[in-house]
Amino acid sequence: SGLYYGYLGLINRIAEEIRQEMGQDTRFVATGGLAPLFQHASPFMEHVEPDLTLQGIAFLFDLNHESDSLP
Repeated sequence: SGLYYGYLGLINRIAEEIRQEMGQDTRFVATGGLAPLFQHASPFMEHVEPDLTLQGIAFLFDLNHESDSLP
């Protein structure tokens, strides 16, 4: 429970600081395989996208692969 609540506190504190700096309209997306564990425990996690990094890598691969076939 110490790890869970410790990370939850870290998530919430960082999100609070970001929101103070960026404004109340700031939206947060939780990423990573463990993000769903904290989704319902943090008021900041509006959306969870566990595979966002992999989606970004696939996008960049496709983008670079398309440029290889250009003359």
